[in-house]
Amino acid sequence: MTTEVIVLIVGICANISGILFAFLGFRRNDRHDNKNEGKDEGTIMSDITHIKQSVDRMESDVNKLDERHHLFAERLAKVEEGMSNIQKRIEEIHGK
Repeated sequence: MTTEVIVLIVGICANISGILFAFLGFRRNDRHDNKNEGKDEGTIMSDITHIKQSVDRMESDVNKLDERHHLFAERLAKVEEGMSNIQKRIEEIHGK
């Protein structure tokens, strides 16, 4: 009976230690996975920030180009008006 009890106790200890080692291994892998997920998330957030800054710069450039286009349109209208006035004067000179 003593041998059976010792074998039983050793078996129970082996099962408990197996469960304990499995749990510790799981926790270690879980921490490692969380660490990798954190790195990946940080990289993604950094990339998103970079993309956002690039889009903001492009919007600024487009706004500047729009302003320049508006100024050129105004200048063209003034030139066309001046050309119209010159054309009228030329016609008046030739008409005399």
